Amino acid sequence: MECCMCDLSAWLSCNDSRDIARAAIWLRHIVNGIAYFHDSGIIHRDLKPSNIRIDKNGRVKICDFGIITIIENSDTEDITRTPLYMAPELISLYNSKVDIFSIGLIFIELCALMNNELRRAVFDDIRKGKNEMLYALFENQQKVAHFVKWLTSANPAERPTAQQILDHDFLS
Repeated sequence: MECCMCDLSAWLSCNDSRDIARAAIWLRHIVNGIAYFHDSGIIHRDLKPSNIRIDKNGRVKICDFGIITIIENSDTEDITRTPLYMAPELISLYNSKVDIFSIGLIFIELCALMNNELRRAVFDDIRKGKNEMLYALFENQQKVAHFVKWLTSANPAERPTAQQILDHDFLS
């Protein structure tokens, strides 16, 4: 097992600057891992900064597979999750797009400095299908806001697959 220096939650707390280029690289690493899981029939269901580790070379790794779900059909039902990073459909039937929603929220944190109150307000706004706070947060970076909106659509059918994210111009 590789030695990881810290988790992404600790990194976010200790760093007062955000770099979209680094965020996009780390997002690609995270989405590559999730694409592998989804292709293997696994939904992580608990993606959040504390479940992403950063190694000494600056690569990110996904960890904590305690509540994974094996995809047996297109929709699954269960309510074990971390509420702040929860996709709205986790209250009922869901599929692998729940991981995509969480990735979108994590990407917001990688791109924008936010205190706990602002983070909760932005995430709650997005979970309700509203994007006013998202667009205000990225007022000078509309490409980031559009990309995140795509990842966090309130309708899971409108969210991309992990492979569609990897193929998107934003990450090239």
